[in-house]
Amino acid sequence: MKNNKVFYGWWLVLFSALSLAVMGPASVAVANLFQNPVTHEFGITNSQFAISNSLVLGMGIFLSPFISKKLAFGNFRLVYVVGVLIYGLAYIGFSFAPNMYVFYALALLVGVGNVSTTIIPVSMLVNNWFVKKRGLALSLSFTGLGVGGVIFSQAVTFLIANLGWRYTYLIYGLIILLVGIPIGWFVFRAIPEDMGMTAYGAEEPVSLKEGEKEVAATTPPASGVVVTKPYFILLLIGGVMVGLANNGGLGQFPPVLADLHGPIRAATLISLYSAVGIVGKITLGNITDRF
Repeated sequence: MKNNKVFYGWWLVLFSALSLAVMGPASVAVANLFQNPVTHEFGITNSQFAISNSLVLGMGIFLSPFISKKLAFGNFRLVYVVGVLIYGLAYIGFSFAPNMYVFYALALLVGVGNVSTTIIPVSMLVNNWFVKKRGLALSLSFTGLGVGGVIFSQAVTFLIANLGWRYTYLIYGLIILLVGIPIGWFVFRAIPEDMGMTAYGAEEPVSLKEGEKEVAATTPPASGVVVTKPYFILLLIGGVMVGLANNGGLGQFPPVLADLHGPIRAATLISLYSAVGIVGKITLGNITDRF
Protein backbone atom coordinates (compact mmCIF):
# COMPACT_ATOMS: atom_id res chain seq x y z
CA MET A 1 0.00 0.00 0.00
CA LYS A 2 2.87 2.36 0.74
CA ASN A 3 4.74 1.76 -2.52
CA ASN A 4 1.83 3.04 -4.63
CA LYS A 5 1.11 -0.43 -5.99
CA VAL A 6 -2.42 -1.75 -5.97
CA PHE A 7 -2.92 -3.77 -2.81
CA TYR A 8 -3.23 -7.43 -3.79
CA GLY A 9 -6.45 -7.76 -1.83
CA TRP A 10 -8.19 -5.51 -4.35
CA TRP A 11 -7.15 -7.89 -7.13
CA LEU A 12 -8.71 -10.67 -5.08
CA VAL A 13 -11.90 -8.61 -4.90
CA LEU A 14 -11.91 -8.20 -8.69
CA PHE A 15 -11.35 -11.88 -9.40
CA SER A 16 -13.78 -12.90 -6.65
CA ALA A 17 -16.43 -10.84 -8.42
CA LEU A 18 -15.52 -12.52 -11.70
CA SER A 19 -15.71 -16.00 -10.19
CA LEU A 20 -19.05 -15.24 -8.52
CA ALA A 21 -20.38 -13.86 -11.80
CA VAL A 22 -19.91 -17.33 -13.28
CA MET A 23 -20.46 -19.67 -10.32
CA GLY A 24 -23.36 -17.94 -8.59
CA PRO A 25 -25.99 -17.66 -11.36
CA ALA A 26 -25.54 -21.32 -12.35
CA SER A 27 -27.32 -22.45 -9.19
CA VAL A 28 -29.63 -19.50 -8.57
CA ALA A 29 -30.30 -16.79 -11.14
CA VAL A 30 -30.44 -18.90 -14.31
CA ALA A 31 -31.19 -22.36 -12.92
CA ASN A 32 -34.91 -22.12 -13.59
CA LEU A 33 -34.48 -20.87 -17.14
CA PHE A 34 -33.88 -24.54 -17.94
CA GLN A 35 -37.13 -25.61 -16.30
CA ASN A 36 -39.52 -25.43 -19.24
CA PRO A 37 -37.36 -27.17 -21.86
CA VAL A 38 -36.27 -29.89 -19.41
CA THR A 39 -39.79 -30.61 -18.16
CA HIS A 40 -41.12 -30.74 -21.71
CA GLU A 41 -38.48 -33.22 -22.86
CA PHE A 42 -38.73 -35.49 -19.81
CA GLY A 43 -42.49 -35.17 -19.49
CA ILE A 44 -42.37 -34.15 -15.84
CA THR A 45 -44.04 -31.45 -13.77
CA ASN A 46 -42.53 -28.17 -12.60
CA SER A 47 -42.56 -29.51 -9.06
CA GLN A 48 -40.46 -32.48 -10.08
CA PHE A 49 -37.91 -30.16 -11.68
CA ALA A 50 -37.92 -28.00 -8.55
CA ILE A 51 -36.63 -30.99 -6.57
CA SER A 52 -33.28 -30.54 -8.32
CA ASN A 53 -33.05 -26.96 -7.04
CA SER A 54 -33.92 -28.13 -3.54
CA LEU A 55 -31.15 -30.72 -3.71
CA VAL A 56 -28.62 -28.07 -4.77
CA LEU A 57 -29.56 -25.73 -1.94
CA GLY A 58 -29.93 -28.57 0.53
CA MET A 59 -26.35 -29.66 -0.06
CA GLY A 60 -25.29 -26.13 0.79
CA ILE A 61 -27.13 -26.27 4.11
CA PHE A 62 -25.64 -29.58 5.20
CA LEU A 63 -22.13 -29.13 3.81
CA SER A 64 -21.47 -25.50 4.77
CA PRO A 65 -19.85 -26.31 8.15
CA PHE A 66 -17.66 -29.02 6.61
CA ILE A 67 -16.60 -26.95 3.60
CA SER A 68 -15.94 -23.91 5.79
CA LYS A 69 -13.58 -25.94 7.97
CA LYS A 70 -11.78 -27.39 4.96
CA LEU A 71 -11.31 -23.94 3.43
CA ALA A 72 -10.17 -22.41 6.70
CA PHE A 73 -7.79 -25.10 7.93
CA GLY A 74 -6.95 -27.09 4.80
CA ASN A 75 -5.47 -26.16 1.45
CA PHE A 76 -7.77 -23.30 0.41
CA ARG A 77 -6.80 -23.33 -3.26
CA LEU A 78 -7.05 -27.08 -3.59
CA VAL A 79 -10.49 -27.20 -1.96
CA TYR A 80 -11.69 -24.38 -4.20
CA VAL A 81 -10.34 -25.91 -7.42
CA VAL A 82 -11.78 -29.33 -6.58
CA GLY A 83 -15.10 -27.59 -5.97
CA VAL A 84 -14.86 -25.94 -9.40
CA LEU A 85 -14.11 -29.30 -11.03
CA ILE A 86 -17.13 -30.93 -9.37
CA TYR A 87 -19.32 -27.97 -10.27
CA GLY A 88 -18.30 -27.74 -13.91
CA LEU A 89 -18.30 -31.47 -14.61
CA ALA A 90 -21.70 -31.91 -12.96
CA TYR A 91 -23.10 -29.07 -15.07
CA ILE A 92 -21.69 -30.73 -18.18
CA GLY A 93 -23.26 -33.97 -16.95
CA PHE A 94 -26.69 -32.31 -17.08
CA SER A 95 -26.34 -32.14 -20.85
CA PHE A 96 -26.11 -35.95 -21.05
CA ALA A 97 -28.75 -36.80 -18.42
CA PRO A 98 -31.14 -39.45 -19.81
CA ASN A 99 -33.78 -38.92 -17.12
CA MET A 100 -34.56 -36.91 -14.01
CA TYR A 101 -33.07 -39.48 -11.65
CA VAL A 102 -29.63 -38.85 -13.12
CA PHE A 103 -30.48 -35.15 -13.10
CA TYR A 104 -31.13 -35.32 -9.34
CA ALA A 105 -27.83 -37.11 -8.70
CA LEU A 106 -25.99 -34.44 -10.65
CA ALA A 107 -27.86 -31.74 -8.72
CA LEU A 108 -26.28 -33.05 -5.52
CA LEU A 109 -22.83 -32.59 -7.07
CA VAL A 110 -23.77 -29.12 -8.27
CA GLY A 111 -24.69 -28.31 -4.68
CA VAL A 112 -21.24 -29.45 -3.54
CA GLY A 113 -19.59 -27.28 -6.17
CA ASN A 114 -21.74 -24.27 -5.40
CA VAL A 115 -21.07 -24.23 -1.66
CA SER A 116 -17.33 -24.72 -2.30
CA THR A 117 -16.91 -21.87 -4.78
CA THR A 118 -19.30 -19.03 -4.00
CA ILE A 119 -20.27 -17.20 -0.82
CA ILE A 120 -18.15 -19.07 1.73
CA PRO A 121 -14.70 -18.90 0.07
CA VAL A 122 -15.17 -15.32 -1.11
CA SER A 123 -16.30 -14.18 2.35
CA MET A 124 -13.25 -15.87 3.88
CA LEU A 125 -10.87 -14.22 1.44
CA VAL A 126 -12.26 -10.75 2.08
CA ASN A 127 -12.31 -11.19 5.85
CA ASN A 128 -8.72 -12.43 5.82
CA TRP A 129 -7.38 -9.70 3.55
CA PHE A 130 -9.30 -6.67 4.83
CA VAL A 131 -9.62 -5.04 8.23
CA LYS A 132 -10.38 -1.59 6.91
CA LYS A 133 -12.91 -1.23 4.05
CA ARG A 134 -14.07 -4.79 4.64
CA GLY A 135 -17.72 -3.97 3.95
CA LEU A 136 -16.85 -2.26 0.66
CA ALA A 137 -14.56 -5.10 -0.41
CA LEU A 138 -17.20 -7.70 0.37
CA SER A 139 -19.95 -5.80 -1.41
CA LEU A 140 -17.78 -5.24 -4.49
CA SER A 141 -16.99 -8.95 -4.58
CA PHE A 142 -20.66 -9.84 -4.35
CA THR A 143 -21.60 -7.49 -7.18
CA GLY A 144 -20.34 -10.34 -9.35
CA LEU A 145 -23.54 -12.21 -8.51
CA GLY A 146 -25.62 -9.38 -9.93
CA VAL A 147 -23.43 -8.83 -12.98
CA GLY A 148 -23.43 -12.54 -13.71
CA GLY A 149 -27.21 -12.68 -13.34
CA VAL A 150 -27.62 -9.87 -15.85
CA ILE A 151 -25.25 -11.41 -18.40
CA PHE A 152 -26.00 -15.11 -18.09
CA SER A 153 -29.78 -14.76 -17.96
CA GLN A 154 -29.64 -13.28 -21.44
CA ALA A 155 -26.90 -15.63 -22.67
CA VAL A 156 -28.58 -18.79 -21.40
CA THR A 157 -31.93 -17.78 -22.88
CA PHE A 158 -30.27 -17.16 -26.25
CA LEU A 159 -28.36 -20.44 -26.19
CA ILE A 160 -31.39 -22.51 -25.19
CA ALA A 161 -33.42 -20.97 -27.99
CA ASN A 162 -30.72 -21.57 -30.61
CA LEU A 163 -28.82 -24.66 -29.43
CA GLY A 164 -31.14 -26.39 -26.98
CA TRP A 165 -30.88 -26.90 -23.24
CA ARG A 166 -28.37 -29.76 -23.42
CA TYR A 167 -25.74 -27.79 -25.33
CA THR A 168 -26.38 -24.82 -23.05
CA TYR A 169 -25.57 -26.88 -19.96
CA LEU A 170 -22.45 -28.14 -21.72
CA ILE A 171 -21.24 -24.65 -22.63
CA TYR A 172 -21.96 -23.24 -19.18
CA GLY A 173 -20.10 -26.13 -17.55
CA LEU A 174 -17.05 -25.45 -19.72
CA ILE A 175 -17.18 -21.76 -18.78
CA ILE A 176 -17.20 -22.71 -15.09
CA LEU A 177 -14.06 -24.81 -15.58
CA LEU A 178 -12.23 -22.31 -17.79
CA VAL A 179 -12.88 -19.38 -15.44
CA GLY A 180 -12.81 -21.02 -12.02
CA ILE A 181 -9.71 -23.22 -12.20
CA PRO A 182 -7.18 -20.50 -13.22
CA ILE A 183 -8.61 -18.02 -10.71
CA GLY A 184 -8.65 -20.52 -7.89
CA TRP A 185 -5.16 -21.85 -8.46
CA PHE A 186 -3.18 -18.86 -9.73
CA VAL A 187 -4.92 -15.86 -8.13
CA PHE A 188 -6.53 -16.80 -4.83
CA ARG A 189 -4.37 -16.78 -1.70
CA ALA A 190 -6.08 -17.61 1.58
CA ILE A 191 -4.23 -15.16 3.81
CA PRO A 192 -1.95 -12.14 3.26
CA GLU A 193 0.88 -13.91 5.06
CA ASP A 194 1.08 -16.35 2.14
CA MET A 195 2.50 -13.45 0.14
CA GLY A 196 4.47 -11.81 2.93
CA MET A 197 1.81 -9.13 3.39
CA THR A 198 -0.63 -7.95 6.06
CA ALA A 199 -4.34 -7.32 5.80
CA TYR A 200 -5.53 -3.97 4.49
CA GLY A 201 -5.76 -1.57 7.44
CA ALA A 202 -4.25 -4.04 9.92
CA GLU A 203 -1.48 -1.60 10.76
CA GLU A 204 -3.94 1.17 11.69
CA PRO A 205 -5.27 1.70 15.24
CA VAL A 206 -8.54 -0.04 16.12
CA SER A 207 -11.09 0.75 18.78
CA LEU A 208 -10.41 -2.41 20.79
CA LYS A 209 -7.73 -2.34 23.47
CA GLU A 210 -4.76 -4.55 22.77
CA GLY A 211 -5.76 -7.14 25.35
CA GLU A 212 -9.30 -7.31 24.00
CA LYS A 213 -8.00 -7.48 20.45
CA GLU A 214 -5.76 -10.40 21.31
CA VAL A 215 -8.57 -12.31 23.00
CA ALA A 216 -10.96 -11.64 20.12
CA ALA A 217 -8.40 -12.89 17.62
CA THR A 218 -7.40 -16.05 19.44
CA THR A 219 -10.44 -17.29 21.33
CA PRO A 220 -13.58 -17.43 19.22
CA PRO A 221 -16.71 -18.30 21.21
CA ALA A 222 -17.73 -21.93 21.38
CA SER A 223 -20.42 -22.97 18.93
CA GLY A 224 -22.74 -23.89 21.79
CA VAL A 225 -22.49 -20.33 23.08
CA VAL A 226 -22.89 -18.69 19.68
CA VAL A 227 -26.23 -20.35 18.88
CA THR A 228 -27.81 -18.80 21.99
CA LYS A 229 -26.81 -15.24 21.12
CA PRO A 230 -29.54 -12.87 19.87
CA TYR A 231 -27.43 -11.82 16.86
CA PHE A 232 -27.12 -15.45 15.76
CA ILE A 233 -30.86 -16.06 16.09
CA LEU A 234 -31.56 -12.88 14.13
CA LEU A 235 -29.06 -14.03 11.51
CA LEU A 236 -30.93 -17.33 11.10
CA ILE A 237 -34.27 -15.56 10.81
CA GLY A 238 -32.81 -13.14 8.27
CA GLY A 239 -31.34 -16.02 6.29
CA VAL A 240 -34.73 -17.74 6.08
CA MET A 241 -36.43 -14.52 4.97
CA VAL A 242 -33.79 -13.85 2.33
CA GLY A 243 -34.16 -17.42 1.08
CA LEU A 244 -37.92 -17.08 0.74
CA ALA A 245 -37.66 -13.75 -1.08
CA ASN A 246 -34.84 -14.90 -3.35
CA ASN A 247 -36.57 -18.15 -4.24
CA GLY A 248 -39.67 -16.23 -5.22
CA GLY A 249 -37.82 -13.69 -7.33
CA LEU A 250 -35.47 -16.11 -9.06
CA GLY A 251 -37.03 -19.50 -8.48
CA GLN A 252 -40.73 -19.17 -9.24
CA PHE A 253 -41.44 -16.03 -11.23
CA PRO A 254 -39.19 -16.64 -14.30
CA PRO A 255 -40.69 -20.01 -15.30
CA VAL A 256 -44.22 -18.64 -14.92
CA LEU A 257 -43.38 -15.58 -17.00
CA ALA A 258 -41.72 -17.80 -19.59
CA ASP A 259 -44.98 -19.76 -19.91
CA LEU A 260 -47.11 -16.64 -20.14
CA HIS A 261 -44.92 -14.22 -22.07
CA GLY A 262 -41.96 -16.18 -23.44
CA PRO A 263 -38.38 -16.79 -22.27
CA ILE A 264 -37.13 -13.34 -23.27
CA ARG A 265 -39.44 -11.69 -20.74
CA ALA A 266 -38.30 -14.13 -18.09
CA ALA A 267 -34.63 -13.37 -18.82
CA THR A 268 -35.36 -9.64 -18.67
CA LEU A 269 -36.91 -10.04 -15.22
CA ILE A 270 -33.82 -11.87 -13.96
CA SER A 271 -31.58 -9.16 -15.44
CA LEU A 272 -33.53 -6.40 -13.70
CA TYR A 273 -33.61 -8.34 -10.43
CA SER A 274 -29.85 -8.88 -10.60
CA ALA A 275 -29.13 -5.26 -11.56
CA VAL A 276 -30.98 -3.97 -8.51
CA GLY A 277 -28.86 -6.31 -6.43
CA ILE A 278 -25.66 -4.68 -7.72
CA VAL A 279 -26.75 -1.27 -6.45
CA GLY A 280 -27.94 -2.71 -3.15
CA LYS A 281 -24.69 -4.55 -2.44
CA ILE A 282 -22.49 -1.52 -3.06
CA THR A 283 -24.74 0.74 -1.01
CA LEU A 284 -24.94 -1.60 1.95
CA GLY A 285 -21.19 -2.22 1.87
CA ASN A 286 -20.52 1.50 2.30
CA ILE A 287 -23.12 1.77 5.05
CA THR A 288 -21.49 -1.14 6.88
CA ASP A 289 -18.05 0.51 6.74
CA ARG A 290 -19.37 3.85 7.93
CA PHE A 291 -21.65 2.74 10.75
